[in-house]
Amino acid sequence: MARLAVAGGYLVDPGLPLERLDVLIEEGRIRDIGPGMARFADRVIPAEGSFVMPGLVNAHTHSAHTLARGLVDALPLDQWMLYMSYRSSPLTPRESYVAAAVTAVESLQTGTTTLLDHGPRVTLEGFDEHVEAVIQAYRDVGVRAAVAPLYSDIDYPQTLPLHLLPGGHVLPKGPAPSANELLATARRFLERWHGRQDGLTCLLGPTAPERCTEELLRGSAELARELGVGVHSHLLEARYQRVVLEATGRPVIESLERLSVVGPGTSFAHGVWLTREDVVRLADAGAVLVHNPVSNLKLGSGVAPLREMLQAGLNVALGTDGAAANDSHSMFEVMKHAALIHRLSGPQHEWPTAEDALRLCLQGGARVLGLPLGSLRPGALADLVVLRPERLLRTTKTQLINELIFGDLGASVEMVVVGGEVVVQAGRVTTVDGDALYREAKILAQERADDLERRRPLVEDMVATLAGLDEAVRRTPVALEESRLWR
Repeated sequence: MARLAVAGGYLVDPGLPLERLDVLIEEGRIRDIGPGMARFADRVIPAEGSFVMPGLVNAHTHSAHTLARGLVDALPLDQWMLYMSYRSSPLTPRESYVAAAVTAVESLQTGTTTLLDHGPRVTLEGFDEHVEAVIQAYRDVGVRAAVAPLYSDIDYPQTLPLHLLPGGHVLPKGPAPSANELLATARRFLERWHGRQDGLTCLLGPTAPERCTEELLRGSAELARELGVGVHSHLLEARYQRVVLEATGRPVIESLERLSVVGPGTSFAHGVWLTREDVVRLADAGAVLVHNPVSNLKLGSGVAPLREMLQAGLNVALGTDGAAANDSHSMFEVMKHAALIHRLSGPQHEWPTAEDALRLCLQGGARVLGLPLGSLRPGALADLVVLRPERLLRTTKTQLINELIFGDLGASVEMVVVGGEVVVQAGRVTTVDGDALYREAKILAQERADDLERRRPLVEDMVATLAGLDEAVRRTPVALEESRLWR
């Protein structure tokens, strides 16, 4: 296989000094770094004066939400979920393809080379077609992807603390597939795709502990061990979930441990409402917590206890969440928020820095996928980003990282390489016709918006049913109330 060299750039890696070196790539991996490596290459990409950094890792998103971004705002998670669940008819396979392709394009053009897509939903009609469409989109665009299909056997309305409302309110319940049916479909997905394609990682994606029976969680853990894959799920994103768990007396992490769900191959998104004991147990088990600061702010879910997580030794990665809960696929934006919102409390010497946020994005994301990602070292996967130097003023490593994360926010992305293949040139994806993709995406997104308008009376009736629930949840004390960060 031909060798590629990215030559003469200054390497920006938290684990390396800021030096002008060549990166030699062979068979999709970094073979070596150092001066003069270009002479061993069959093709040389000149990067003199530019900055070269590892590709960013987005450890939690939902491509299925991309066509719904911008539709709703200023809603807490419980109401937002009603809009997402009942706003329209299910996606078609073509919509799944377009949504995933747009997600991939916007990720690459802002420096993200790897993403974990929590979806599509296993209960979608024609699930196999949807999975194939999503994977094909990622292959066509050229992003490295992990796919973790969503599944649950407890319908969302059943997980709400409706007992806090007077009058015995009831929300419509959908059909509940059996745990055996869901696990059979998940097994079919893994047997079809796991280990079959470069650039693709397969995981199991049980939606969240409160939406899965013990039978389904135990079966997921057993299937993951049998086939050697990871498990990705949501965990205590919003206060109402903590209220429900405490009302049922169900210690969530202890329960997950008993079912053998928690371990080094397990990653959880959010964790905003974890107790200190929860954090320690997750850390001791070797799990990874994926921090999603932007979506947690947009939905008013709270601020995850990042400082306590890191002090306990918990592995932490970063994610955007789905575009309908963020409106952006930019990991630079996520890193900026991760570095800033945790300065609202705690002593100055414990404030996270821009470099801390970059390290979480790179090294934490690599742990979620179990891949040699997020570094410019020999043996690592050859996923890297070349940044134009014209708008960047700083020349020392720490100051440059500050500028990239707090100010530039990916605007200087010039070229992106994934697995040794150039997929972004002059700031634009080269693998697909981006203009044609967006023309189709706009049509499909408008159809989704029109569908929401037709269904709005149904959704608003359900939202009205929940009137006062958010306030009732806020008035309900929870065990972690005394913490200065958990609120």
